Amino acid sequence: MASTRLPQRMMAKALVRLRESANLSRETAAKHIQVGTQTLWRWETARGGSLPKRVYIDALCTRYDAPPEVREALLALTDEAHDTAWWHRYTSAIPEDFDFFLGFEMSAKEIWTYQASLLPGLLQTPQYRQAMIEAGALGGSPLVSQQWIELTARRQKRLGEDEFSLNAVMPESVLHYPIGGPAIMSRQLTRLAETSELPGVSVRIIPWSVGGHAGLTSGSFVLFDFPPQKLDWMNEDPMVYIEQRASDLYLGDAAAVDQYRSVYQAVEAVALPENESRQLVLKIAEELVRDR
Repeated sequence: MASTRLPQRMMAKALVRLRESANLSRETAAKHIQVGTQTLWRWETARGGSLPKRVYIDALCTRYDAPPEVREALLALTDEAHDTAWWHRYTSAIPEDFDFFLGFEMSAKEIWTYQASLLPGLLQTPQYRQAMIEAGALGGSPLVSQQWIELTARRQKRLGEDEFSLNAVMPESVLHYPIGGPAIMSRQLTRLAETSELPGVSVRIIPWSVGGHAGLTSGSFVLFDFPPQKLDWMNEDPMVYIEQRASDLYLGDAAAVDQYRSVYQAVEAVALPENESRQLVLKIAEELVRDR
């Protein structure tokens, strides 16, 4: 499994671009490096786990008369795509669809998320996550449960890092669900308020008083923006992730991305400012333990 889907996707886009610039059919290019046309198709579409070796990429670059800097970039992408990601030690806990998500999350420079019913994974405490598992949201053996918790903690190490930002908007109702009971939820909200003060982290709450808003019809989603690359053709377009019970949905076409970016801007526009959001979170945290 590749360390992230991003290098594989970037490599696929480059291979198509180079082949078409050389005015070669896929069949001709595949024959030149002695692989099947279907194999080259998988490399060019980033489908499945099939990854080309350096020798094939080097041969294709020669056949396509690729500039030296393009060859160098493609070989580097090949190496990166073959690296094993740290999260693959949690294989038994990670569904295949979520492997895609983690690849995008770890590659993104900025994440925008609206969550309608639960806190984003990057903002969850271990106790909150455990309570979700026990409630049947994830299921699995005790080992799998522990791996989910460890995985969540590892993902959160990016928070506060340079060149990474997380922007989260959620309705006030998310703060009132006593996941795990009042004590666990109170500690979760206190942690949420603390995390919202980290550099690059923005947490905005839509108060009850707003009433109707765009998030009520859009559902939860995550929008990924990726960092610029040395070569323009290596730049990756933004991606939208929509979680579904049966299978997750990834949207990369510009129209869909623009639509969800507009939704995010709409819910952000009716949300409380960051400081007022933080005060509301702490107020609810205190109420949870006071009213026990």
